[in-house]
Amino acid sequence: MGNLKGFLEEVWREVHPTSGRVVWPDKEKVIQSTWVVIAASSLCGIYLFLVDSAFGQIIRGILYAD
Repeated sequence: MGNLKGFLEEVWREVHPTSGRVVWPDKEKVIQSTWVVIAASSLCGIYLFLVDSAFGQIIRGILYAD
């Protein structure tokens, strides 16, 4: 519980108007980060599709072997 309290105190210090400021990214950085997330998600999706297809073929081969 002490870790949580320390974390929340640190967050408060960063965002409280008198003791810290939140630095928001500019529009270009947000767009760049968005493309990175889209690319990473797409690659993960393709990878999972290929692994799922391969395991599906393996399971079908085991279950329906003559």
